[in-house]
Amino acid sequence: MKQESGSSVVGTCELPLAGGGFLAVKVTAYNYKQTESLALVSTDGGVPKNLGDAIYAARMIEPFFNAGIRVRVQPVKGNEDPALLEFPAIVADRLARGTYRPTAPRVIALGLPPSGSDWLDGRIVAPPCLQQRLKGLLAAADLGEVEILLPPLPDLQDWDKLRQALLERHPQANVRQIGSLAILDGHPIPGMVPRQAEVWFPVVGATEEMRSLQVAVRPLVRQEEGEDEINRIRVADLDGPMLRHLRYVLQRSREMDDRLGEWRTYIQFSKKWEDDSAEWVRADRPATGKKTFQGSSVELALILADRIARGREFPAAGKLIATGEVDDSDGSLRATLAVESCERKCKLILQWAETGKLKEGDRVLLPKTWQGKLPQGFLDALRKKRVSCVLIDRIF
Repeated sequence: MKQESGSSVVGTCELPLAGGGFLAVKVTAYNYKQTESLALVSTDGGVPKNLGDAIYAARMIEPFFNAGIRVRVQPVKGNEDPALLEFPAIVADRLARGTYRPTAPRVIALGLPPSGSDWLDGRIVAPPCLQQRLKGLLAAADLGEVEILLPPLPDLQDWDKLRQALLERHPQANVRQIGSLAILDGHPIPGMVPRQAEVWFPVVGATEEMRSLQVAVRPLVRQEEGEDEINRIRVADLDGPMLRHLRYVLQRSREMDDRLGEWRTYIQFSKKWEDDSAEWVRADRPATGKKTFQGSSVELALILADRIARGREFPAAGKLIATGEVDDSDGSLRATLAVESCERKCKLILQWAETGKLKEGDRVLLPKTWQGKLPQGFLDALRKKRVSCVLIDRIF
């Protein structure tokens, strides 16, 4: 459902509940010229942060979207699993921006991305609670003119039976099986599915573990109104000074690339940053001005993931592990890192190798400043696993 009010448009999509009711997710779209202070996708207080991230990730597969339109997710009334609200939020966003035009004034949607995945490839699968939600739909009174978006079922005969049962209960409904977000706005342009790369990095502090980051990039079809390059970089679950820092690191590395191009970028960490890291970013970053972002050794992993995703670096045959803070003071990009973390981080990497999480074809990249500081037997242990280890200085 889409409602217009002055310069704003509200898109509404509903999630079916197990008891037969519905929970509405509303997204308001504004013209950028009237709301220059708004982010591309923002959320009101009380809205789960994952909804804004899901909307942004889902936009990565759209052939083109007007960055001059800013959207805000409105508060959701009621308690519900935030993951189940993502698909309705994505549909509401497209309704508000006019990129999805349903056949009915009311839209209901149910679905999740594949387990352990996200919305970057646009696939939609059935949630574990599918049968309960379908019972609620079938128990509801006649919904009148409505478009119902449901995930694919494993058996086509089951889908035919379900569709028929829903139409008997809601004769004016348009029941659609949606296996991909691309169906909402037509087929995607070939090659527009985001290019993705993942790099792992060791984290030390109160928590010591291996984490990963994933960078997804999508080349722009044409110059998009209302945004510069740095604002086209979004980091899931991150904002404020930390977001500005990562944006600065990527922008600085791309400026040294002789084939810059125009990209929309989405970054995800395997685990949300907490205040338990012992590492802090250097205080001389122009983007921050003070120590704010924990874990500056992620910079090398971030730059490498970005370059691999953009086709500027060859990926490893297997996993890529990298740690290093980046120094650009002399006009180039050099991998550096305080040596006090060397032993602890190498220990984490060795634990991965000993437990079989590192295998033949994996590669470890460490700062050259660690030369002579590596724990005894570290390189030999990796060689036995046929894992390559390279000490690097310059990235380019």
